[in-house]
Amino acid sequence: MDPNTKLMLYRTIHVVGIILSFVSLGALATIAARGGEKRSKLPAIGHGVGLFLVLLGGFGMLAVLQKIGMIQGWPPWLIVKLLLWIGLGGAIALFKRRPDMVKATMGGCIAFGITAVVMAVFKPF
Repeated sequence: MDPNTKLMLYRTIHVVGIILSFVSLGALATIAARGGEKRSKLPAIGHGVGLFLVLLGGFGMLAVLQKIGMIQGWPPWLIVKLLLWIGLGGAIALFKRRPDMVKATMGGCIAFGITAVVMAVFKPF
C-alpha cells in the first residue's frame, strides 16, 4: 500500500474516533445531567473505543509521516495533543463523579477539542 493511501486510512480512523468520542461524551453529559442513570455502559464503551481509534489513527499517521521524512521525532504540538487526549479520557470520570459540573466539564471538552484541531492544523510550535 502506498504512503498516501495509508495516510488517508489512518486519517479516516482518527476522525471516526474523534466523532465517536465526542458523541459518547455528549451522551454521558446528558445522562449525568438527568441524574446519572446506572445504564450508561454503551456511551462509556463508545468513549473508550473512540479514544483508542484516535490514538491508533494518530500514531499510524505519525509512523507514515516519519517514514516518508515529513516529521522527525515527536514535535511539541503532538505532545500537546497527547495531553489533551489524556484530559478527554479523564472527562468520563468527572461526568460520573461530579454530575453537578456537567456544563463546565462539557465546556472543557469542547475547548480541548478546539485546541487539538488548532494544534493539528496550524502546528504552532
